[in-house]
Amino acid sequence: MAETMPTDDPGPTSVQAFFVGFGLSSLVVVLLAVVSVGLLDGRDRVFEPHEVEIDAPQIYATRCAGCHGDEGQGVVGPALGGGEVAQRFPDIADQIAVIASGRGLMPGFDHILSDEEVRAVAEYERGELGR
Repeated sequence: MAETMPTDDPGPTSVQAFFVGFGLSSLVVVLLAVVSVGLLDGRDRVFEPHEVEIDAPQIYATRCAGCHGDEGQGVVGPALGGGEVAQRFPDIADQIAVIASGRGLMPGFDHILSDEEVRAVAEYERGELGR
């Protein structure tokens, strides 16, 4: 039969146990209060997504004009302005795919531009560019 050795550590005193228990219960009460106040406070609020206006002409000027020209007349890349891009890509989804992924020597911009920015540039190229 194995003998147990007495330890010198008497364990927590009742005062220590009280403060540990008090600390934990206080923390729980504070957390519940914060959560409930946050829930009650937000009850009448309607949160709408923050919309940022996309400046498609600026994006085109900085990302596309170097190859496609300021007015979409074409330089190194093909002409896009004056309705050219809509003739080349009757379905805007095809144009968006090329802007996002690239084609031939044109790099893709999906790692630089959001989906919304890519769509805005495609719509700009189809509408205002070169008119």
